[in-house]
Amino acid sequence: MQQDLYDAVRRDKNLYFKNLIETQDELVARKNQLKTNTYEIEQLKTELKRKDTQITTFKQDISSLKNKYLNQKEEKEKFEKKSENLKENVSSLEKEIENLKNTVFETKKEFKNLQKTFKATKVDRDNLCKKLYLIFSFSTY
Repeated sequence: MQQDLYDAVRRDKNLYFKNLIETQDELVARKNQLKTNTYEIEQLKTELKRKDTQITTFKQDISSLKNKYLNQKEEKEKFEKKSENLKENVSSLEKEIENLKNTVFETKKEFKNLQKTFKATKVDRDNLCKKLYLIFSFSTY
């Protein structure tokens, strides 16, 4: 009977020892898994920080581009207004040019009439001078 107890204790001891070894192996495996997971977590944290930095940079770039866009839009509107004003100026200047052309045309007509009148007056003056010359030249004799 004592042998049976001895054998039972020995079997229990072997079973416990076997369970201990399996548990230690499992513990080592879990520690290794924990190290791997910890390393992966650190990598993911680093990647998150990098991506957060990128997002911040992108947000700043977007803000900068938005400001540029708004400034260019304002400039465009200013140039459009300026363009409209210049078109109006061109239109008014073209009207003024037409008026001036008409004035030049009328002035040329008037000048031609004055030239005709001048020539007629000159002819009349010359005729009058000839008559007066004849009158004075005969009256002195």
